[in-house]
Amino acid sequence: MIKGERVRIICVKLHKEAPLHIIRGQVLDEDRVGIKVSGRCFQQVMDRSADKTIEKPIDAETKVFFIPFSSIKFCEVILEGTRSDIIDRRAKREGVLHKAEIKKEEGVL
Repeated sequence: MIKGERVRIICVKLHKEAPLHIIRGQVLDEDRVGIKVSGRCFQQVMDRSADKTIEKPIDAETKVFFIPFSSIKFCEVILEGTRSDIIDRRAKREGVLHKAEIKKEEGVL
């Protein structure tokens, strides 16, 4: 049971060229089919100044997502004070992607 935990969920990609979608938030509920998360959707983008990928939010609003287990590639529980916690806080402070930067090859958006 991960209800109430902060999580980072990597969604399954439908094809190799599709963007990587990440849901960051808090688990509200879970059942035998999937989990309900209150959070934001992120995409990995290239930070040209640092020459590495970073996660940036797709929009500024917090939403409730239902994510079926079949759509989850990886789920990380974020514990307070860990490296994952630091990365999570940094990602949430990133500016929202502009509409032209958002890749929409998958049906997540």
